[in-house]
Amino acid sequence: MKRETLGAFLVLLLLAAGALGANPFAGQTVAPMDLLLGWSGWSTISMEKTVVNWSPHDIIDSVLPFWLAMKRELRSGHLPLWYSSSAGGTPLNYDLFNPLFWLFAAVKDHALAYYLVGLAKLVIAGCGTLLFLGMFVGWLPSLWGGIVFMLCGFNAAWFFWDHVSTAMWIPWLHWAVVSYLRTEDRKWLPVLSVASLLMIAGGFFSVAAFGFYSVALVVLLWSAGDLYYQMRQRSSSAAASLAKFLRQTLLPLSAIGIAFVMAGGALLPFAVEMSGVNLSMRTGGQTKFDGLADLALFFRLERPLDMEVTAYVGIPVLLFALTAILWSARATFVRTRRIVFIYGTLTAVATAIAFGLLPAGMIQTIPIFNSHPWGRLIVISHLGLAILSAFGLHFMFGPYVQRAGASATVGKFVSRGAALLLLMALLAFQFQAQKKYSMPITQLCLRHCSIR
Repeated sequence: MKRETLGAFLVLLLLAAGALGANPFAGQTVAPMDLLLGWSGWSTISMEKTVVNWSPHDIIDSVLPFWLAMKRELRSGHLPLWYSSSAGGTPLNYDLFNPLFWLFAAVKDHALAYYLVGLAKLVIAGCGTLLFLGMFVGWLPSLWGGIVFMLCGFNAAWFFWDHVSTAMWIPWLHWAVVSYLRTEDRKWLPVLSVASLLMIAGGFFSVAAFGFYSVALVVLLWSAGDLYYQMRQRSSSAAASLAKFLRQTLLPLSAIGIAFVMAGGALLPFAVEMSGVNLSMRTGGQTKFDGLADLALFFRLERPLDMEVTAYVGIPVLLFALTAILWSARATFVRTRRIVFIYGTLTAVATAIAFGLLPAGMIQTIPIFNSHPWGRLIVISHLGLAILSAFGLHFMFGPYVQRAGASATVGKFVSRGAALLLLMALLAFQFQAQKKYSMPITQLCLRHCSIR
């Protein structure tokens, strides 16, 4: 099993590199340089260019210059405590706590460093989903889920921003918390704290809040389910059942709380920076999705250049997710039914909020949602759909792809081989579909250029 998991990781790495489409050994990178060259001031550069997306201007005029300045300071042996080029200057920035920045700073060539940062985003997002699913399904369905979340519309749309630097850790957070809930082994609590800390360090705190909300809902549903089963079957006293419920809820939330304390160094500079910013224009929250009408964006990329409404995952994902929900009703394992129910509920709640299907007043009572766009919660919908669709594949193909024993008939070997071929064909189709319809938003690869 470990060999299969390692093999799936390597396949995911190769697919991530293929999705980016750049050859770093030929001086290529993936960066929003087409936007820079789209302005008339750069017309002397003799290079064919088509601006794919006009949105990432703040990456060019703010984030990337800041990273370059901090990198120069660090490689010169100085800790960058102040960035004077921004308006009014900027104190020690929380980007210093972002592991991706340290990857960028560790590689001397800027273009190669930026490429590796992009590659790491995809691989981390995919591998976290792969690990989570590996607890329940085989490696091929796990690989499917990793691909779906890795290349989902949210990650493609916000690829250059800290949104993805943060969101890529959400599957790892779910992996750690569900590992604890399954086993009640407290060794998973430090893992949960580390995953929480890394997500906070990703730098986009509203997306981190969405991740924490999703984990809190999983913990609550899981613990409530255990309490219900114990009370119904009377397998333990009411006091013991309540104690287990409190243990299952309070310990994971405490582990996350410890991460917040440890992340004070990243949160404090953010609080100082935001203290001088007028956020009144953002009061009230909003979504750019147009309710039920935009649910079709899950499988039809109508507005690929609008960052806030890119939701593509593809029709197969939706079909297999529905299969998982219907099939789980006849699953023999309570654990399987439970995980499908929990992540089905999570997906439904996240989608209802993201698309504005619930009353606005209700949504705005939730902290963070009263001042940040609700549509970005689509990242939780994407993770939920990736998990559910992997279960759907597992239910459909699992009995056929199990290793055939020595006494297996020729028919069983043939059916297993046919099922494996079909499953791999589905994986290839899904990868190409997401790469074609989602990843062009990030295909801002300027050939043979370096970020100077």
